[in-house]
Amino acid sequence: MKRNVGVLDRSLRAIAGALLLYVGLLNTGIVDNEVVRYIMVAFGGINIATAILAFCPMYTLASLSTAPGKH
Repeated sequence: MKRNVGVLDRSLRAIAGALLLYVGLLNTGIVDNEVVRYIMVAFGGINIATAILAFCPMYTLASLSTAPGKH
């Protein structure tokens, strides 16, 4: 896997993922619908994973990269 997620993109993904996981798992008073909470947890986990790995499969499909270097 070639890295295709830059530093700013990784930071924003990590923050968004942490917020989605928090609201989906811990703070159930904000969202009452259980299905929506499961979806939020799934997207939060995906965001955290892509931030850690610095690789986004969707960027590969779209031939995008926010990582420094050759594009």
